Amino acid sequence: MFERSIRVGGIVAAVALLSAGTAGPASATNGYLSICIGAYNCGMGGAGVALPTDSSNAGLNPALMARLGGEAFLSPAFFHPVRTMDVRGNTGVNISGKQTSRVENFVEGAAGLNFAPTAAVTLGASLYGSGGMMTKYDRSRTAAGAGGNYDNEVRYRLGNLVPALTWKPDNSSAYGVGLIIGYSDFKTNFATLPSFAQTRGRNEVDSAYGAGVRIGGLWDFGSAISAGATVASPVWFETFEKYRDVFLGPLNTPANGTIGIAWHATEDLDIVADVRYIAWQTVRAIGQAPGEGGFGWKNTPVFMLGGQYRADGCAPATITAPRRSPITTCSPTPCFRRSPNIM
Repeated sequence: MFERSIRVGGIVAAVALLSAGTAGPASATNGYLSICIGAYNCGMGGAGVALPTDSSNAGLNPALMARLGGEAFLSPAFFHPVRTMDVRGNTGVNISGKQTSRVENFVEGAAGLNFAPTAAVTLGASLYGSGGMMTKYDRSRTAAGAGGNYDNEVRYRLGNLVPALTWKPDNSSAYGVGLIIGYSDFKTNFATLPSFAQTRGRNEVDSAYGAGVRIGGLWDFGSAISAGATVASPVWFETFEKYRDVFLGPLNTPANGTIGIAWHATEDLDIVADVRYIAWQTVRAIGQAPGEGGFGWKNTPVFMLGGQYRADGCAPATITAPRRSPITTCSPTPCFRRSPNIM
């Protein structure tokens, strides 16, 4: 499975600041979090908390794993964002025009395993790149940085492993819980305020680990409508010790929640719509006002809409798997299917 997505939202606060050259409050939308997880979810614009697709779904809504049965999934991904910086008019600026980041190609992806030891219980795990990016410009954004050859580069990477347990009490509902185990690393030659001196980290990589919890539910209302809901605690990370002069505290993943519906319009067509709320202001390093050492990002809703159509043209074999397990086999080639209930 190959996925290509062009994303400009998954940028850490420092990257956003370096790209824009501004210090005012902002609505961050997805901010440094990934817009989607895996090829299926990315193909639907990140929507899908009510539509099981693959075993990377524990990162989206753990309850979805209850409908998959035994499965292994791998989704390499590539994206190509083009970022520019234009800070003309800012105090102390050294450049006289726009610059384009020299780093534009990124490889990430998602993977998962799922097991169904009983008809009612599944055990699985999802691994995925959760956000981050890198910008690197030829010239500094400030005169001070230009003199010392710094203030032109920043990189942040974030990934999660989510072991998940689900329970399916009947054919029309499912519930799941996942432990979020996070890894992140960061490096920059950022100029810090108020002196515009280079950060003490001096572009050396610093890493941090974190943990949190995600729970979710999935419900069917007849054969045409499904609803899903999920909520995640913050993923509490260690502090980047080398960059205490850049961040006001740990760069936690903010608490967030999503509700969504899936309309199974035909046997081959699903339409999905989600609303996510991301509590950026709960992360002190991000939500605090710029004058108080933060980046001023506000809590924000994110709206997602997508769909999938199965154009396989083959009839599925006899199915005994749970609802909407996305892949089965038919002779002579694989096909995609939607199987709402035990068949």
